[in-house]
Amino acid sequence: MTDASILGRIAAPALVLGHENDPIHPAEVARRLGELLPNAEVRIWPEPLGMLDDFSAFAETIGLFLTPEAAA
Repeated sequence: MTDASILGRIAAPALVLGHENDPIHPAEVARRLGELLPNAEVRIWPEPLGMLDDFSAFAETIGLFLTPEAAA
């Protein structure tokens, strides 16, 4: 069993965050995790520090993930 196949068995919801042009944690890795985790939601910020630059949007993303009924 590979690590990738183990990820496919995780049923819990997952929020995968990434940044475009991030040399340490490339957005491609976040996107791939989103493909492998069956209940994943992927959010990619345009810049490496995008989460910190727009903290209100970051907090809203986390809040909506944790309380999906709020988005309805």
